[in-house]
Amino acid sequence: SNESSRNSVGGWTPRSAGGIDMQSTRPKPPGVSVDPFVDAYESAQEANGHADLDAYLPNPADPIYLIVLCELVRVDLEYGWMRGNPRRLADYRTRYPALFREPELVRQVAFEEWRLRQQAGEDAAPEDYRIFGVDAEIRSLSRTSPCVPSSPVDAMGPRQLADGLEQ
Repeated sequence: SNESSRNSVGGWTPRSAGGIDMQSTRPKPPGVSVDPFVDAYESAQEANGHADLDAYLPNPADPIYLIVLCELVRVDLEYGWMRGNPRRLADYRTRYPALFREPELVRQVAFEEWRLRQQAGEDAAPEDYRIFGVDAEIRSLSRTSPCVPSSPVDAMGPRQLADGLEQ
């Protein structure tokens, strides 16, 4: 497990911006890591400029499936914004409805999209996230966050985004 936190981009984390811990509370099977899935996905992104999430997911029956899916969606969001081709959560909800039935995982991907929109200078209103059930949390972050990193992409890239799932 990498010591950096994928929740930390540009030195800013949700905890420092309002005390909301975006790390997953979903239990992970012992000895299982999301790293091999994320590493393979990022390698394909870097080599090809794109990658299909489905090709890097474990079997949907695998106990780690939703955790890996959540992390890959977060990384995919980052790559989209980094390359000027952002995707919205609604796209992922249509494609991966099981992810959006897990409130903790929805919080993580919704926060990631909100953070990326803020970094890009968009007016990411909390109401935009009402459909995902996290508008109150986003509103709280909006009020308490002293700033959102000004750079749309952390210099270290998407790989820094969430080893917290493995801890």
